Amino acid sequence: MAQKTPHPEPAPQGASEGPAETSLRRIPLVPLRDDVVFPKLIVPLSVGRRTSIAAITAAMDKDKQVLLVAQKDPQVDDTVEQDLYAIGTIAEINGMRQTPAGVQML
Repeated sequence: MAQKTPHPEPAPQGASEGPAETSLRRIPLVPLRDDVVFPKLIVPLSVGRRTSIAAITAAMDKDKQVLLVAQKDPQVDDTVEQDLYAIGTIAEINGMRQTPAGVQML
């Protein structure tokens, strides 16, 4: 007895059959010393490093998105790629205020 096999659905018009095209974009990076932020959480954060403040300022001028990545060693001030975990979270800044100690993102 022959077995019926389902036929694949035709691809929607305009869809390619090859690998999906990806485009890369640059997102300002904010290393986090003792925090981990997960998607869909609302978390107030305070930052004080010049590089982090610059990243937040750049994000506020563009699309309000930053990449938050936890540091492996919170004692490191000038982080490089090896100092950060491989996975982070893209976050949207809902608000920002300057404080004497740095910047607070809301």
